[in-house]
Amino acid sequence: MVKINKWSKEQRDFAVKLFRKNGNSYILTQSEFRKHFAIGRNHATPSAYIIKTWVQNFEATSSTQKRKDG
Repeated sequence: MVKINKWSKEQRDFAVKLFRKNGNSYILTQSEFRKHFAIGRNHATPSAYIIKTWVQNFEATSSTQKRKDG
C-alpha cells in the first residue's frame, strides 16, 4: 500500500516557518496556513501533532520529510 502525502513540501515548509514566526502557536499557524493556501473552513488543515512532527523533523534533519531511523 502506497501512502500519499497529503501536504506538499511547500506547505510543510511554510507551516514550519509560520510556527516559528508565530511564537510556536499551533492555532495561529493553522489560521494563517488556511488563509495563505485558501483552504475553506470546512476543510482540514495540518493538526498540531502534524506541525509538531514537521518541526521536530526539520530540527533533526533540516527537512520536514519523515525521518528514517536505523
